Amino acid sequence: MPILQTIDLHKSYRIGSHWEPVLMGIDMEIEEGEFACIVGPSGCGKSTLLHLLGGLHRATSGRIFLDGDEITALSDAALAKIRRNKMGFVFQRFNLLPTLSARGNIEIAMKIRGLPSNDGVVEVLKQMGLGEKMRHKPNELSIGEQQRVAIARAIVNKPKLLLADEPTGNLDSENSRRILAEFKRLNEEMGQTILMITHNLEAAAVASRTLRMKDGRIAED
Repeated sequence: MPILQTIDLHKSYRIGSHWEPVLMGIDMEIEEGEFACIVGPSGCGKSTLLHLLGGLHRATSGRIFLDGDEITALSDAALAKIRRNKMGFVFQRFNLLPTLSARGNIEIAMKIRGLPSNDGVVEVLKQMGLGEKMRHKPNELSIGEQQRVAIARAIVNKPKLLLADEPTGNLDSENSRRILAEFKRLNEEMGQTILMITHNLEAAAVASRTLRMKDGRIAED
């Protein structure tokens, strides 16, 4: 059974007096343990798709299944619980609190989720190569290190699915390679299921499977 599945997924936005379609009939499956990437140009709908899959926005029509359960029509509270317990998110913006240390940024995220802070915070920072910098604040870390903190924050609760939206978009080439290597390690060594979106073909090449998106549709798999 796939960990993630969509059936005839559509999304439209109202612009003035008419509706503008953004996603048009998305059918896709992501298997547990897979590292998949959706690649496509800006404006093709890939970020919108990721937000629907993560329960951050709602579809106009169609169905979304996560871990065998349909989540399409769940309440906001139920979706928040699923995000807390089964999903991790990494975005182009790191969204770290500047007054907190690397460790503090992860601990407060766990507190917001209603999860107890434990030794897992230290463990995940060490996995990200930040064991010596867990007390550093964001302005004391490099750009690449800040993104690694964001990844640590996303995986500390051992999510079923890690969703990454242009995770290397703000990074230079060297830091991009390091972050992509971390994703590959998480997938190969820890079995983390990852769905990443990007417009960068070099980034997409790291994934084990690439889906190409164009004009609101999956054009090639």
